[in-house]
Amino acid sequence: MAHQALDAAVAAAYGWTDVTPQTSDDEILARLLALNLQRAGKR
Repeated sequence: MAHQALDAAVAAAYGWTDVTPQTSDDEILARLLALNLQRAGKR
């Protein structure tokens, strides 16, 4: 239960309102990579 609450809080911090417990790790990692590239000015 605490893990799900933490996941929800982190998703909210990123503004990812569409992330659910069913969202795959691959999807989350792809989003983090895209965000990292964007902030690095590479995208």
